[in-house]
Amino acid sequence: MVILLTVIPVLVFYFLKDYNKMKAFFKGFIPKKYRSTSSKMVHAIDETLGNYIRGQLIVCLFVSLTTFIIFKFLLGLDFALLLAVLMGITNLIPYFGPIIGAIPAVAIAFTISGKLVIFVILSVFAIQLIESNLLSPFIVGKSINIHPAAIIFALLLGGQLFGVIGMVIAVPLMTIVKVIVKHVIEWRKVNMKLNTSHEE
Repeated sequence: MVILLTVIPVLVFYFLKDYNKMKAFFKGFIPKKYRSTSSKMVHAIDETLGNYIRGQLIVCLFVSLTTFIIFKFLLGLDFALLLAVLMGITNLIPYFGPIIGAIPAVAIAFTISGKLVIFVILSVFAIQLIESNLLSPFIVGKSINIHPAAIIFALLLGGQLFGVIGMVIAVPLMTIVKVIVKHVIEWRKVNMKLNTSHEE
């Protein structure tokens, strides 16, 4: 984890610094007749993934705000803001994230009373029930034009095949595949029309 935290910022710096050089380097591998289509496809993937990230951030903001209101004003839990922010961040991890984020809140509630522990668990469960089954599939699905049922299916399939990592990458991967397939189909249609017009 320490290695990742130190290496990733360095890599990001060099990616940003030498972006144009890297772009030109990879562009050299693409035949000229495919470059226009490839450029459009890459920009579409970039836009779709950007929409996905924005959708996820909106969902995380909802989780943080709702958690803060419940912990602070309804339950009177200490460190409500910190716990709410932690819940929002860990919410990025499907299914297991809320459990990880709830552990500190449960631990603090345990030092006060057993009754408060039950209320904290019920609150977290209610928030995650709304977020995972209604809000997240709807907002994320709308932002990337994918049906909520398809998102739920992708998460389940990703988790079944590759565990937690599979859940994290399932929706972005499905988004990329969707864009690629869409552009390949459009490219083939254009080529077929061109071939037909040449034959005539």
